[in-house]
Parts: sequence; C-alpha cells; structure tokens
Amino acid sequence: MDKTAYLARLIEDRTKTWFLARPRRFGKSLTVSALKSIFSGEKELFKGLAVEKRLGEERFAPRPVIHLDLSDTVISRDLESFEESLRDLTVGAANQLKVVVRQNKPPSTVLSDLITETYSKYKSEVVILIDEYDFTVTGLLDEQDKADSARKILREYYLKLKSKENYIYLTFVTGITKYARGGLYSAFNSPTDISLELAYGTVVGFTQDELERYYSKELDDVANTRNVTKEKILEEMKHYYNGFCFDGQTFVYNPFSTLQFFRKKCLIISGTDRERQVSW
Repeated sequence: MDKTAYLARLIEDRTKTWFLARPRRFGKSLTVSALKSIFSGEKELFKGLAVEKRLGEERFAPRPVIHLDLSDTVISRDLESFEESLRDLTVGAANQLKVVVRQNKPPSTVLSDLITETYSKYKSEVVILIDEYDFTVTGLLDEQDKADSARKILREYYLKLKSKENYIYLTFVTGITKYARGGLYSAFNSPTDISLELAYGTVVGFTQDELERYYSKELDDVANTRNVTKEKILEEMKHYYNGFCFDGQTFVYNPFSTLQFFRKKCLIISGTDRERQVSW
C-alpha cells in the first residue's frame, strides 16, 4: 500500500514544522520511519512508489535526521527518572549521528547541543522527527501534579526547536492529541496541524478501496475459513473497524486491528484479548 504521495506533498511544501495526531497503533511511527528513510537516502526502499521519482530533487536530498521516540522514556517512576531517560534518549540520538554533546546537562541543553553540533558536522540543516511527543503527559493523566511537572520539562525541551529554527530543515511531530494546556504544543515553532485536513485525511489507515484492492487474498482466506461470502466479511469488518474519520469525508480502518483480524480470522473486541465470534 503506497502512502508516499502524502509525504511527497508534505516535503515539497515550504512549511518547516508539521504535526499529526492519530490514535495509537494507527501508523504514525511507520510514517515517521518512512520520512527518516527518505532523508537518509534509502532510495531502494521506495522503488515503484509514488515518491520514487521525486528523490532526485533538492527538496528530497539526504540530510542528517534526529529521530526521537518519546515512548522510549520512563514515566512509571519519579520525575528524575523521566528527565534522565529523556536525556539518555537525546544522547542516544547524538551517538547515532556521531556528534558530541554535553551529557551532564538538562535534556533541553543536550537537545540544543545535538541540533547545533549535527548542523556543524554535516554542514546541512537537520530533519527532526519526534514520535509520540505527548507520551509522558498522556501516561500521567491520573497523576496531575506529576503530569504538570513533566509538561514543564517537555516544554523547555521542545522550545529548543524554536530557538534553533535556523539549523532545522523540517520538523515532523506525532502524538495522540494536541496539548494546549501548559503550552506544550505551542512550544513548537508555528506547527501546521494536518490532523483534520482534507488533504491528509487518509495519510494513515486503510480506506475501503485500499482494503479491497490490497488485501483481496486475505479477504478470500477469511471467507473460506469461515465458510461465508467475501461480501459478508466486508460487511462485518466495516461495521466493527471502519469508524474513524479525520477529514469529515472519508472513513478509514485501523491498520493494527485490521491486520490482527486477518491473522486470527475472527473479529477482535477492541480493548480486550477476547475474540468475538459473529454470526456469519
């Protein structure tokens, strides 16, 4: 399934900071990985895809990529542990790029070092990819004081993306929600939020057409296993899995739930480990 035309549209735009909110396990991390591969010059991964013909253009040229996945930080213990894990995450990104940063400083300072030192070493503006930017705050919703403290740490961290704007080529951020409280979202430099835009409504997730076109064999396999028609399978899948609409027009299937359905060949009740046996 080719979603790279959306990435090509995003990259060719002159906007520097992008934000995409989607539920968990909806394809955000895969989108981040695809952007990383594009800017890492991994052209072989895109053979036959929509973005392939654009990879020789200057806007798509390889650049150093700082990839930060905030779901790798620690939120189950004290705030000092969270701050340390955020620092470690940033130092790890520096190690991957083989740049030197001050490791005994606050995470925000380490990020600042990482951006400037990467720019200096590679003589190029950097691409910054931040996955699950709100992971810490959403994981602490039942501990408000702790969440507020974590938000302050993250705000200082993300503010470095504003102060170092001249070193950055493109920033792409994902999360499950847009946090206005505490200025967490506003810490980014004037991000363009494409979460509900018509042009990007199906950037992740499976449309009905994509499901039937790319998973025809899997649909046949389930129909044969359950001894029902493909039309019946599609009817039940649409009822249970096709309830997401982000652009006000097109509904999409959750990729994880859909692929789990094909693997187990039965409908899965969301949020549980039980399998729902429907009357086919």
